[in-house]
Order: sequence, then structure tokens, then C-alpha cells
Amino acid sequence: MTKAKTTENEYTIAEAYRYLANAKETISKSPIEYSRYSDSKYVREAAGMVYLAALKVLDVFLSKEMNKADLPQSPGK
Repeated sequence: MTKAKTTENEYTIAEAYRYLANAKETISKSPIEYSRYSDSKYVREAAGMVYLAALKVLDVFLSKEMNKADLPQSPGK
């Protein structure tokens, strides 16, 4: 069971790196004028991808560091 969880975490970290690569590709589509990105559409998309990558990494980190019993529960449970 531990081996499967490690493989799942490695997959999630790899997925986070893929999100970062996609964000870098997306932001490179925006032209730069006066040392600033001129198209806000690409900046928003790239920022969203980086945010999702950070959430994936945090999920892996917290799942390693905390037991399932230590995680917060929703009020309905």
C-alpha cells in the first residue's frame, strides 16, 4: 500500500511540473511592451495554471506530513 501511495504522489508532482511548463508556454504567447506583458488574457491563464500546480504540490506535501485523522473534516461529517 505504501508503494502505491508513493507512485501516486510522484505522478501528482509530475503533473504539477507539467502545469508549470504549460504556464510558461502560455505566458510566452503574450507580447511584452515596456517590460510588461501587454495581453492580460495570457497572464490570467498562466497564473491560474501556476495556482493549480501549487495546490497539487501542497496536496502531496500535506498527505505525506499528516495522517488522514489529522486532516480537517467538513462540518457535515
